[in-house]
Amino acid sequence: MSIKNHLKKNIPQIGTWISIPSVVNVDIITSTALDFIIIDREHGPTSHETAQLMTIAAQSRKKSVIIRPKSLDESEILRCLDIGVDGIQISNVRTVSEVKNIKQYIYYPDQGDRGFSPFNRSNRYSRKNNKKNFKKINTDLLLVINVEGMEGLKNIKSICEECPRDSVIFLGAYDISKSLGVPGEVESQVVMKELKKAVKLIKSYKLQPGTIASSLSQMKTFLEWGVTYLPYLADTEMLFNAYHSILQDK
Repeated sequence: MSIKNHLKKNIPQIGTWISIPSVVNVDIITSTALDFIIIDREHGPTSHETAQLMTIAAQSRKKSVIIRPKSLDESEILRCLDIGVDGIQISNVRTVSEVKNIKQYIYYPDQGDRGFSPFNRSNRYSRKNNKKNFKKINTDLLLVINVEGMEGLKNIKSICEECPRDSVIFLGAYDISKSLGVPGEVESQVVMKELKKAVKLIKSYKLQPGTIASSLSQMKTFLEWGVTYLPYLADTEMLFNAYHSILQDK
């Protein structure tokens, strides 16, 4: 069952951010019980070629792959989608007009105007069954919209109204903390209060709320709130913490 179908059933999905461009790392990480990974091209150095190999590795483990493009650029988004990922996560969405553009970029007709080539992984490298494949991709693709700053939070109601049903509204806790004057303090009361209010609003629109968990206790809290799309930290910090803990008490 795809990540989108699990979310439709309100089954929480636990994942992690991937910033290290490594197929081997992805193979190791997705051999665990995690549900999905997010390949981060905005803050990480992963090329499209490596991202495709990472996607193949994760999907061979029957794990879902979401990709975050570098920018809200049609060509960049198209290249990310042609890799054959299960979903796309767009950063720092502030307005309804941006959501409308995103829908045009990511969906094939008649839901959008996504550029088309049959000769890539997303379209199974062939001209066969193109019309049927259009419908399946439009149905299966998970859209994740990041709301990360005060302008996005101000417009979150109208953003929710414009998002297709079963989409995820992801609350970028770190950028929200920066906007609230407590950069990086994602477990502070002022940030948690803002996140809780937004999660409640997102659920009222029958959309899926998402955010990043920075500790196991925070993850438990978010699950209690009804957050269903929940990446835990990132591969870089998980690796750092593992090695740092060895010498911490020395």
